[in-house]
Amino acid sequence: VVAACQAAGVEATAREMSILARRGSASAARSLFGGYVELHTDSRSEGSYAEQLLNGADWPLSVVVAITDSSQKSVSSTVGMQATSASSPFYGAWVDNAESELALVRSALAQRDFTALGERTEHSCLALHSLMFTTQPPLIYWNAATVALIHTVRELRASGTAAYFTIDAGPQVKVLCQPQDADAIAAALASVTGVVETRISGLGAGAHAMPDHATGSH
Repeated sequence: VVAACQAAGVEATAREMSILARRGSASAARSLFGGYVELHTDSRSEGSYAEQLLNGADWPLSVVVAITDSSQKSVSSTVGMQATSASSPFYGAWVDNAESELALVRSALAQRDFTALGERTEHSCLALHSLMFTTQPPLIYWNAATVALIHTVRELRASGTAAYFTIDAGPQVKVLCQPQDADAIAAALASVTGVVETRISGLGAGAHAMPDHATGSH
């Protein structure tokens, strides 16, 4: 969206570009912004947009990614979510509870409360996968390494290392942590059988167009 607007000579606000990106996916709408971002929902496509709640530099955290399978998913996220919304008996309750969960996350961000943020992150992750498990037919993206990683993160936390997992519609595990703990956590995750690769990331910056000379394009 950023590149298309630039190429077309269209001057659009960040919100307008987020609305355009939402036509592709919710992730795209959020990814226009860096740091901590909230997606606002609306029954109309033109009313759903994201905005930044907090700059990543204002509260630097790290994410350790454990990759357990690099192949394409058998069911895409879009198709899977459509099936979940249509068939999981718990979908309505999940939607109804979204605003209260968001309020807790906003509070955690405002207070820089890492424990609260981590707990809500894990809870949200498990709630989403519970919906997938109760979809008809069930959506089970996890593999043995995914489950082992969950236990590893819980063991790390029990031993005093603050770490919290999240898993999107797939088998990869992402671990939210303090920057100073990232290397040790990555090493622990890499030792789990079935982990193909680990990566460490900070909080991303907002989307921006690359200069022509950086990409070799014209």
